[in-house]
Amino acid sequence: MSQNSLNGITRLLLAAVITALIACGGAKQAGSDGPSELTALFPLSELPEGTVAGSQAQVYSGRELYDLINGGADIFMEFGCEETAVKEYASGSGVSIVAKIYRMEDSEAAYGIFSVNRKISHRPVSKGTIGARGDYRVLFCAGEYFVDVQAADRDQVTAAALDEIASRIELELADEPDDWPDILSLLPRRGLIPHTETYLEGPLGLNSLRFVGDENVFTISDSIPGAFGAYRMRENSNPASFLVVQYPDSTLAEAVFSSVTAFYRDKADLAAADSATAKITDKRIVYTHLDRMDVVILRTTQITALFDQAGALHDTGKSNPHSAVKPERSASPHGTGNPPGGGMSTGSGSKN
Repeated sequence: MSQNSLNGITRLLLAAVITALIACGGAKQAGSDGPSELTALFPLSELPEGTVAGSQAQVYSGRELYDLINGGADIFMEFGCEETAVKEYASGSGVSIVAKIYRMEDSEAAYGIFSVNRKISHRPVSKGTIGARGDYRVLFCAGEYFVDVQAADRDQVTAAALDEIASRIELELADEPDDWPDILSLLPRRGLIPHTETYLEGPLGLNSLRFVGDENVFTISDSIPGAFGAYRMRENSNPASFLVVQYPDSTLAEAVFSSVTAFYRDKADLAAADSATAKITDKRIVYTHLDRMDVVILRTTQITALFDQAGALHDTGKSNPHSAVKPERSASPHGTGNPPGGGMSTGSGSKN
């Protein structure tokens, strides 16, 4: 039997195994293969040479997502995941490729879940509203949809198949609007590390980037979102992190700041043996513990926080390290059409 015939049999067997896993528990009982608009987005024909599609896509509604990604679903639910569809493929070299399409509650939530899944090591890719690529993964958001396509291994044949599947899904979503969360416009440009701009709708998103505490200290939610970015204060310095939360009015901002003050005061008391301190005024908190410094400021209707670890703020040589990063006033997160991070200056502080 020829090698090509053996490869063909291998691909068919892998597709059969994928089908069996889905049917017999690989996707667990909550997943259904019933009709959904999401399943129509997966390519089924004219696939790259040798690529085989598995059985019907599995669909997970609402909290059924816990049966698909137990232990990782909480953050999706924080952003409001309404439905998820999963489709498996086998590349021409026999490698498994899994495509997932998440329908979030709105375009802001789709950007948010994309931004917390994107890694700083990922490379930007022109897909959807904004996209990123890793060695085994392509992810992007378009309108209210978040798309994540991953391969179990990477070779030339599999990489081509992964890219084609992602591109075909993107084509189906071509009419989705390119909406950006407005609060991203408040992230300062100067020193911003490109592609670290993150949209938050709750404490899990924040803690996945910088652990603050188990409670929702800044009262971040879908109605009071936050924006987060990583900053390099000078060349070769350690990065610091910046958070800005916009509140509906100054009364609520002051109430939250009072709660944040109590949180840091208690935190300093608990770690006093390790020389933790919290210097507090009516509009500023400076918390230090070992090599960590958090600087939180009340700015009328905003609360900003600059988080440092390993001396990034001390590297600036400023007596007031928080002055190195201030919120922007722009009403548009991308000015002349550049996506957040895509066309941002990292040195001058000027807007595009």
